[in-house]
Amino acid sequence: MHKIPIGFAAAAVLIGTPVLAAEMPLKAPAPLPPVLWSWTGFYIGGHIGSAMGLNNIADPLGPSIFGDLVHSPGFFGGGQIGYNWQAPNSNWVFGIEADASLANLDGTNTCYAFSGTFTSFNCRAHTDAFGTFTGRVGWAFGPFDRSLLYVKGGAAWSHSDVDTIINNNLFGIAETSSSSFTAPGGTVGAGAEFALTPHWTVRAEYDYMDFGKSNVAAPTPSVTTGPAVGMPVGAFVAVPGTKVSQQMHAFELGLNYKFGPDTGPFPTESGLAWPFAAPVASNFPLKAAPAATDPGWQFEFGGRYWLSSGRLQRDIANARSGAQNPTLNISRLTWDNLTGNSGEAFGRIDTPWNVFVKGFIGGGGISGGKINDEDWGLGTSHAAVNDGYSNTVGNARGNLNYATVDVGYDFFRGSGYKVGGFIGYNEYRDNKSSFTCSQIALPANGICNPPSSGFILGENDNWQSLRIGANAEAQLAEQWKLVADVAFLPYVQLNGQNFHPMIPFIADETGTGIGTQAELFLNYYLTPQFSVGIGGRYWAMWTTSGTNCREPPQPTGTAACPAPLQDQQVKTERYGLLLQAAYRFGVPPVAETKY
Repeated sequence: MHKIPIGFAAAAVLIGTPVLAAEMPLKAPAPLPPVLWSWTGFYIGGHIGSAMGLNNIADPLGPSIFGDLVHSPGFFGGGQIGYNWQAPNSNWVFGIEADASLANLDGTNTCYAFSGTFTSFNCRAHTDAFGTFTGRVGWAFGPFDRSLLYVKGGAAWSHSDVDTIINNNLFGIAETSSSSFTAPGGTVGAGAEFALTPHWTVRAEYDYMDFGKSNVAAPTPSVTTGPAVGMPVGAFVAVPGTKVSQQMHAFELGLNYKFGPDTGPFPTESGLAWPFAAPVASNFPLKAAPAATDPGWQFEFGGRYWLSSGRLQRDIANARSGAQNPTLNISRLTWDNLTGNSGEAFGRIDTPWNVFVKGFIGGGGISGGKINDEDWGLGTSHAAVNDGYSNTVGNARGNLNYATVDVGYDFFRGSGYKVGGFIGYNEYRDNKSSFTCSQIALPANGICNPPSSGFILGENDNWQSLRIGANAEAQLAEQWKLVADVAFLPYVQLNGQNFHPMIPFIADETGTGIGTQAELFLNYYLTPQFSVGIGGRYWAMWTTSGTNCREPPQPTGTAACPAPLQDQQVKTERYGLLLQAAYRFGVPPVAETKY
């Protein structure tokens, strides 16, 4: 029997071990858990938005027959700063935030019209700044917790001016009082935010603000135009001051920069385009266009139904003074609660160079609403005994059509998100007619008393606007996408006509102005290509200069416009709910794997 030396045996083991190891399959290492992105940290950012202010003037003399609620639509922009804390190993996110905005919200309406025999006032409300200080509570979800839904609440403030003008042409009184104040209040809101990179986030947010009641002065004395208030014609009435209660609905689109390290599943500053990052060589200069089948191309087309409401207000001054905001009115037309039902086709094309084109075209009918036609200082015209103030009300119906086209560039684009700016064009037309008429001011007034029927009043308006704005799309979860759009209208052109067949005359409307438009959609993808969605839209446009020309039949050889040109301001709003369905082509394979 031979014995193997211990050293030889050890050497054999050492030599044979690699051979055996090579023949054995290697066990793959356990996968590392996905790196979640944390919302914790300080941030600073900016925002733009559209808002609708509501200013309710209390009437100390008694319930008004009309008016007191002043709509003040407009736009705003500003900045925010805050801090978020995401609880460890949790989806809960808590934060605090302060923001401030400069604004241009403006509107007018009749106030103090407690009787048809009283002169009534013209009240103007203007808000030029507002802000909030709030706490936020949110829930992070989606791939790597990059999506955040949150609610907020806290304190709010606004700075406003309220002017009250005696609207009396019959007695030649034009006294004005002005009140300027900063009002404290509160706010609640909700929003969605999406992390584009370790540092940049985009958000869409709605806020409701209530600024309570503030004291406003009133010019005094005013004057009566009839005996119905228990005083003779021309008697002076001491008018006490009153209060205005203010609320605001605001929608904003914001971009934040979060301080901290480059943590999470993002390559450093991925998805950024110039000027947020250095130009990509393949994009600058532009190379030849790839084929339409290139995955860089994406197409989305669909249809929508828009259930909307709208209003149009036209304030006409008693002279041509060059004022942008008529204060002493001779007439006001208010088309309100104009219910619209319309359908539209829409689409968006994205190119491999971050350039996109989007737009929509639609039309429908106005199925209901009302028109108030107010006149001041008419004397004994229209067979009236005395109509210092006239207010006739009638029904409204008509049609509307509109179209928008935008061309833009995405500064952020990646799998599941796009954020960019655009410039575009919008055209909005509506035709309105009234076929009933009744008087709600002076009982003895000869205008529509007794009530009349037939073609009483008509108005056709065409608004053409230049749009400059921002657009964002974010795939919040596997099948949910949020789309937000906010535009400032730096140039608006109005052309229209107002028809009074009973008098008869035609008032031509021309003017230029500004405006704002915003919309928000939440879409659910049933497949990677087909989606359904729900959304909201708000439009507001108004003139800052314009003229009105009356054109009754004239004898041969006379001027075409015998009446002097008059200052006027025309303001329109339309807002409502949208339902949509869409189909997209060119979906990246990464997106398809989520379904």
